[in-house]
Amino acid sequence: MTSKLATPTAGRRSYAINARQSRWLVDTRWGIRFLGIAAVLVVWQLIALYMGPTWTPTVSATAGAVVEVFTEGYILTVLVSLQQMFAGFFITLAVGIPIGILMGRSRIADDLLSPWVMGLFSSPKEALLPLLIILFGTDFEYRVSVVVLFSLFFVVMNTAAGVRYVDRGLLEAAHAFRTPPLRLATQVLVPAAAPFVVAGIKLGLGMAFKAMIISELWISMGTGGLIDQVGSQRALPLFYALALVLIVIAVSIYASLNWLEHRLHFGVSSEAR
Repeated sequence: MTSKLATPTAGRRSYAINARQSRWLVDTRWGIRFLGIAAVLVVWQLIALYMGPTWTPTVSATAGAVVEVFTEGYILTVLVSLQQMFAGFFITLAVGIPIGILMGRSRIADDLLSPWVMGLFSSPKEALLPLLIILFGTDFEYRVSVVVLFSLFFVVMNTAAGVRYVDRGLLEAAHAFRTPPLRLATQVLVPAAAPFVVAGIKLGLGMAFKAMIISELWISMGTGGLIDQVGSQRALPLFYALALVLIVIAVSIYASLNWLEHRLHFGVSSEAR
C-alpha cells in the first residue's frame, strides 16, 4: 500500500488557490457593501425629490453640508464630545473589567454585586440623568458619568461571563506555578476571556455613543446641543451631515474593534493548535 506525500509544488498550488479564494471573498463582500450603499443613496435621492427640501435634503445638499461641518468648525464640537466620551469609556474599562474578573472568579462577589449590576442594567438610565446633573453639574464630570452609567454594565457582564468559561486546565496550571493574583488576571484570565471582553467593549462603546448624545441633548451643549439647535432651525442638510459624520466615526471605531476581535480570536486559535 503506497501513500502520497505532499510536495512543495502542491503546497504552493494550494496556498495560491486559498489566496485567490480569500481575495474573491473580500472583493465580493466589498462589492455587496458598495451596492447596498449605492441603493440607499438612490432611494434617498428619490425620496428627497418627491418630498421636497422641507422634509428631506438631497444627497448633493447633504454632501455640501458635510463639507460645511469641516470648514465651519462644527467638527471641533464633535471632537470635544468624542474626547469626553472616550474619557468616560476609559473609566468604564478601568472599572468594569476588574469588577467583571472579580465577579467571574468569586461566587461571593458575584452574589454581592449581581443584584446591583442587573438592577441598574435593566433600569431606564435616562431617569437618572437629573440626579447626575444635581451631583456633577453640567460640565465635563456630568457627561463622563453618563457615559459610564450607560456603558459600564456591558463590560462587567461580558467580562464576568468570559472569566467563568476560562479553561480549567489553564487555571490549574497557573495555581500549580503559584501565579500571583494580579499576574493571573492580566496574563491568564483576560487573554483567555478576550473574545468576551472585546464583545462587551463593542456593546459598551455603542452605548457610550448613545450616552454622549443624550447627555448633551439634556443640557443643550456640545454635539447633542448642536444637533438640537440645527434641528429646531430646520437646517436639514446640516442636520443630516452631522448625523452622517457621527455614523462614519462610530462605524470606523466598530470596524477597528472587529479587526481587534478577529486578531485575538486568531491568536487564541493558533495557541490552541
